[in-house]
Amino acid sequence: MQSSIGPSQLAISDQPSVKPYRQACFAIANIKTQIDAMLFNPSRDEARRFFIQTWQKHRQNHALADLEAVLVDVLMAHPEYHSYLSVDYLDHDWPPEHGDTNPFLHLSLHLALAEQLSIDQPAGVRQLYQQLHQQQGDAHKALHIMLDCLAEMIWQAQRNQTQPDPAIYLAGIRRHLGLFQ
Repeated sequence: MQSSIGPSQLAISDQPSVKPYRQACFAIANIKTQIDAMLFNPSRDEARRFFIQTWQKHRQNHALADLEAVLVDVLMAHPEYHSYLSVDYLDHDWPPEHGDTNPFLHLSLHLALAEQLSIDQPAGVRQLYQQLHQQQGDAHKALHIMLDCLAEMIWQAQRNQTQPDPAIYLAGIRRHLGLFQ
């Protein structure tokens, strides 16, 4: 953040009346950086706390923000995960090699998919979902097929140390629909 301040500004900021302003700007920038990190790149602990706190708000009938309302919809479709929505599970690991499903990862993928469908990104994903929903006759089954395709794309990117490739994701969905490219 400091690199955006030029030499002429540094000289001015040494004046008593400007110094508090400059300090306030740095404090605000630091807070914004922390908020951006929480919203766009939360740590595992922050993400899990968000799920737990949202569930608590829902159970106490408190008003929910938009993203919280989406999460509650996902949670209602997954009663098998309700018992994990406790601080007792903040540090718990679910190793895939033991056949465990990480409920927080699963819920996170549902949120990612909800966002994708709301903005149709990658382009065409909403139409593919509608086709899959029609084919499966069940919205949640369709979402789970898409989650598997999304997870496959992420796994391949991690394995190959590349950026996630939406073409892999969309191709997986198309395969489930019988639409081969």
